[in-house]
Amino acid sequence: MFSTKIDTIRPISRFIRFGFLLKKTPFGFEAKFAWFTFAKYKNKKMQSITELLKILIPAAAVLYGMYLTIQTFLQKQFEQKQLELKQKNNELITPLRLQAYERMTLFLERITPNNLLLRVSPSGIEASDYQRVILHEIREEFGHNLSQQIYISHEVWEKIRQSMNEVVVLINTSASELSLDTSALNLSKKILEKVITESKQPTTEALKFLKEEVQAMFI
Repeated sequence: MFSTKIDTIRPISRFIRFGFLLKKTPFGFEAKFAWFTFAKYKNKKMQSITELLKILIPAAAVLYGMYLTIQTFLQKQFEQKQLELKQKNNELITPLRLQAYERMTLFLERITPNNLLLRVSPSGIEASDYQRVILHEIREEFGHNLSQQIYISHEVWEKIRQSMNEVVVLINTSASELSLDTSALNLSKKILEKVITESKQPTTEALKFLKEEVQAMFI
């Protein structure tokens, strides 16, 4: 019965089914175990994968190299643009910063007691009125220069504020040591006496600090 069914199958030389090889012979078909056929198929598949890897690996290396090249180029372009922008900003800001340092130097010079008392004459008024006048002069000068702190360092600005406060304290202390009805001239003399006693102007330290910073930045 098995032989009859085999004879009715379309004549073939060989085919694989369920891991067996059916081979036509003069006496019918015989089945042989076909593990070698699977091994041959597996080897062929591995060869295909190997050939594919031979193509993909060099291609991946080339793409990665191109990526690194483009990334390096773009980074250099970005750094160049940043440098150009910084240079342009410096060209615009440097004159403004230098002007700010000049203005604050002038402010310190103007509130230095010797210069302040010469500029605001103590003629014909009492000490208390003169005190108010010179303090108002200092605050007005400082108010006009508040915007300059944008262009100078925080350390310099604090030194300037400290010097201004020392001048104010000097004026108020001198006025407190005099009688209320004394003349403005006596207040002026008292302020100068204290400056001479201390052997330096209240603005000296700030002026020195400011000049040193300007020299370090621009010279």
